[in-house]
Amino acid sequence: MHVKPSLQALWLVDKVERAPDTGKVNVTGMFNAINVEEPSREFTAPAFLFFALRGVHGPITLSFRFVDLEDQSVLIDRSLPLTHDDPLTPLDVILPLRHMPVPHAGVYVWELVWENEVIDSLRLTASIT
Repeated sequence: MHVKPSLQALWLVDKVERAPDTGKVNVTGMFNAINVEEPSREFTAPAFLFFALRGVHGPITLSFRFVDLEDQSVLIDRSLPLTHDDPLTPLDVILPLRHMPVPHAGVYVWELVWENEVIDSLRLTASIT
């Protein structure tokens, strides 16, 4: 029986580091707005999606989708297999983003999907200058 994981955090950030001696996660520069300079139509600055889940016991597969809210087009759809042995301990995931396509100024959303169900999302406003 699969149990839907419980999301503890979902952040878009500039930098994430895990301290090797303590395991603590240090997050820097949370943001929800970006600017892309003409003529580019991609955000390529270093960025990470960081999230923490509870209730993961064994292997699961999540998907991350980057969706244009203007027309609901899916610009990125990425599968992410994960495994964790202790459902009571948070599973911290650091997902580097190489780029985010920005076809126009507007609102976009990162969706975290488990078994075809969106379990949370993060809105992002993009401007083009």
